[in-house]
Parts: sequence; structure tokens; C-alpha cells
Amino acid sequence: MLNYIKAELWRIFHQRGIYLLAAALSGGTLLFCAAFHNGSFQGLASAVCVTMIVGVLAAPALAQMVDSCAMGTAKNELSFGLTRERIYLGRLYTSLLVGAGLSLLLVGLSLGGGWLLLPHSAREEDWVALLVAGFCIAAAFPVWCGMLSACHMLSLFFRGNAGWVAAYYLMLLIGAPVVMLAAVSLLNQLPEQGSVVLQAVIAPVVLMLPGVICGQLNWEYQVLCWGVGLFWLAGTTVLGLTIFQKIEL
Repeated sequence: MLNYIKAELWRIFHQRGIYLLAAALSGGTLLFCAAFHNGSFQGLASAVCVTMIVGVLAAPALAQMVDSCAMGTAKNELSFGLTRERIYLGRLYTSLLVGAGLSLLLVGLSLGGGWLLLPHSAREEDWVALLVAGFCIAAAFPVWCGMLSACHMLSLFFRGNAGWVAAYYLMLLIGAPVVMLAAVSLLNQLPEQGSVVLQAVIAPVVLMLPGVICGQLNWEYQVLCWGVGLFWLAGTTVLGLTIFQKIEL
């Protein structure tokens, strides 16, 4: 598996697309920081907390980098004796590693650059702002992984990129909220906490909305994000691998 992941990483980093994606995200990050730093590192760290939804929206672009021409190359890989499980999981692990690298790059550009270049408030205030930003990133990371796993699954089963990308955004922005409202209305006898968990499971993007993050800086929110993210990561991995084992390439 490790050799397969190394080969996939070599392939990805010898393509121009990954560098264009990194450049686009980095440029957007720098523009955001320049526009919303509010004159201090504390202001920048607070602004970073409301950008967690970007990871959910950028997941399809990252999945395309890893899974481009996946079905075609999978035939060749199977002919060389690789198992379907290794192919599917190897590309998923590669996606997660590349995504984690891009996340570190963007965090370094925003918070690291802000720490070096922007004026600082009192030491305690700066550290509190940095800890809050870290708390938000830690909560968002498993949700990003879950959504990236969903994109990985979709990219292998749709012939064209346009089809599965459209399906992802329709599910994310329209389908999930509609299903969520229908489920809540049908299960209106659930306690409030149960309703919150149900909404988060059906529509994880809700957890990344700026208003939700800023109002939920507690450990219950952190646990909910990790639970939902791992649920989507495990669920889409099992479903995707099961289908991948049965489809004809």
C-alpha cells in the first residue's frame, strides 16, 4: 500500500493541475487575509475561523487531481495484479494526504504570515485568538475528510467530471437541506439534541457555516464534528469500496 501511495503522489506532483490548484487557493487566501485582517493578528485569526466551509467546497477540485482518468488506469493496475481494495483505498489515502498538505500550506500562509507581518495585541489576546482558530480548524478537519471521501467515491462512478461535481454540489447545497428539513418535520418528536445531530449527519456543511462555528466554540461541537466527519468518511469508504468491488471496469 505504501508503495502505491508513493507512486500516486509522484504522479500527482508531476502534473500541472495540483500546482494551479495550490496557486489559486494560496492567492485566494492572501487576498482574504489582506482584506479582512482588521489591522492586527487577532483580527486575522478571528477572520480565519469563518472560512472553514472552503474545505468542503474545494473537495471536488482536489478529488479530480487524484482520480483523473481513474477508471482507465484501474484496468491497467488490475492487470498488474493489484487488488481493487488497494486501488480504491490507496487513492483515498493519497487524496487525504494531499488535502492535509494543502491545508497546512493555507494555514501557514494565513496564520503564519499574519503572525510575522501584522501588529500584535496583548500576548494573551493573541494566544486566545490563535487557540480559537486552531479549535475551528481541528473541528473542520474531519468534516473535510468526510466530504473528500464522498468526492472520491463519486469520481470513480461517474464517467465525466461535470456529472459528479454537479451531483456533489446539488447534494450539498440543495438535496441535503431538503432531506434535512423533511427528516426533522417527520421526526419532530426528537429531543433538541437529537435533532441537531440528525441535521449535522444529513448536511455536514451546516457545521461549517460561519454563524454555526462562531456560536459553538465548545467541546460538544468538536465531538459532533468529529463524529459526523468520521461517519461520512467510514460510510462513503465502505459504500464506495463495496461498489468498486462489483462494477465492471
